[in-house]
Amino acid sequence: MKDVIVRNYESYTLVLINNMSTLSFLKASKLSDELKKVRPTIVKPSKKCWEEFKKYQDSIIENKRVGQKFEIMGVNFKILENTELLGDLKVEYRYYNKYFNKNVTESLSFLLQQSLIEIVYLSLTNGSLLFF
Repeated sequence: MKDVIVRNYESYTLVLINNMSTLSFLKASKLSDELKKVRPTIVKPSKKCWEEFKKYQDSIIENKRVGQKFEIMGVNFKILENTELLGDLKVEYRYYNKYFNKNVTESLSFLLQQSLIEIVYLSLTNGSLLFF
């Protein structure tokens, strides 16, 4: 199976990421940039890719405590606060790429709803993913 698939629809082109890897993310971003010159283009992870990433991220985050750091595909995260009564972790994440350096602090429960895959993709490519 290919890492990245391009599907043409009536009004847009879909770039579908099938594999959770830095190379796949960069390849999808490059394809998207080329196709955007011609017609509207959307980048989206496949269900398989999203589930693979979610399983990976959950295994990493599972037993982290306040002050601990972890990394997912080059993006550094640090747990700042744990309010377990609310089922919430406050997380700071940092990423650096050729576009910008960014430091962000957000609630992990919010991040897990949207999945960290979007943050990782953004940090690698400066692009956005679509989920629907």
